[in-house]
Amino acid sequence: MSDFRLKVFQSVAKNLSFTKASQELFVSQPAITKHIQELESTYQARLFDRQGSKISLTEAGKLLLEHCGRILEDYKRLEYEMHLLHNEYTGELRLGASTTIAQYVLPPLLASFIKKFPQVNLSLMNGNSREIEAALQEHRIDLGLVEGVFRLPNLKYTTFLEDELVAVIRTGSKLQVGEEITPEELLHIPLVLREKFLHRPAVYFPWCFVKGDRVHWMFLRGHYCNII
Repeated sequence: MSDFRLKVFQSVAKNLSFTKASQELFVSQPAITKHIQELESTYQARLFDRQGSKISLTEAGKLLLEHCGRILEDYKRLEYEMHLLHNEYTGELRLGASTTIAQYVLPPLLASFIKKFPQVNLSLMNGNSREIEAALQEHRIDLGLVEGVFRLPNLKYTTFLEDELVAVIRTGSKLQVGEEITPEELLHIPLVLREKFLHRPAVYFPWCFVKGDRVHWMFLRGHYCNII
């Protein structure tokens, strides 16, 4: 029911590229250009300044973009609530999830969701936690699922799962460790971590100290998964 031209404009404005909008919406580039020209004709205003291969929003374009997001969201909400009158669930749900959640947590949940709500158009973006948070802030997704304890002040986080990080060593390792070690000993053991931003003592070691003098070797810290 919503005006597809607004979706086209929003995509071009977000990407500042007719080509990327064409790829994102699976529409030919001439069709993208035609939709933008129709909007410019309707409002009697130029929406983009074209400088060679680059484009930028005009003042009229900025104004339209400001209203465009709200209009499209209202259309989606209207469509959803109208279908609820008939106990039908339809629309679009754009999810984003960090890699571990996307690979190991979501597959059975999404399979169940699709079976229960086949009319909902579901999409999933995969990335690290910072990328998912950025996508949510830019309204490229509706719901994000991330890991970790860090929070951005302008997003709301709800813990939905508690996982754990474990330390592993190979059989026959030269490291002289028993079933448990002290927190002080742990600090002097070299670690191989998956990603640079995860290598923060604040993430890994505080849990050890709240448990007293000794910790079990195989359990480093609680690892939180959040819905944002």
